[in-house]
Amino acid sequence: MGGLLVTVAAVGVFAAYRQAGGPPTTRYVVATRSVDPGGPITADALGLEPMELPEQQAARVYESASELDGAVALAPLGPGDLVLRSAVLPADQAAGFDGGHEFSLPIDRDRALNGELRRGETVDVLATYGTGDAAYTLVVARSAGVTAVDDGSGGTIGSAGTVVVTLALQDPDEVLRVTHAAEVGSITLVRATRASRPLPSQYRAPGPASSGTPDTAR
Repeated sequence: MGGLLVTVAAVGVFAAYRQAGGPPTTRYVVATRSVDPGGPITADALGLEPMELPEQQAARVYESASELDGAVALAPLGPGDLVLRSAVLPADQAAGFDGGHEFSLPIDRDRALNGELRRGETVDVLATYGTGDAAYTLVVARSAGVTAVDDGSGGTIGSAGTVVVTLALQDPDEVLRVTHAAEVGSITLVRATRASRPLPSQYRAPGPASSGTPDTAR
């Protein structure tokens, strides 16, 4: 998908340049070397190239390499590729990857974004305890960085079964909550990479209240 978007953008650049009939007046950020998904985007991986872009496409790329300081790639980048905003995890969201406690847990594929979860994204970790009227769900970790996804066949989610997801958790208490939830509850990962609003801390199934809800929500 990332390669397709870059190709479409490049076609737009060429067409706009031909129509303008003159030299480009704006420079946009391009990759100068390959960056794998989940890899840090460093200054030596970026350059500026003059080109003309239609307004809609210009809003989807970068004019300054400094905006990408500390960012993480969500899609593969190759030399000469325009760096699309949709292919980058900004620095303020990627900050949680550094210095965190890494934790791996097995999870059913259909509870890990149905095979669409990628290294470099962030997720909220939800735990559901109990069944029926007594069931309740808590957010046990927020904005955890995904550092690896492994189904035993090369690091990508397979077509069925269980996968092992490695998360970077900044809060030591979250490590304990996720560990406990993995043992006694049912874990669901919710993509938080581009979420505009946080999830509520807990949800209880309609019905008679249960008296055993642990006070672990934040």
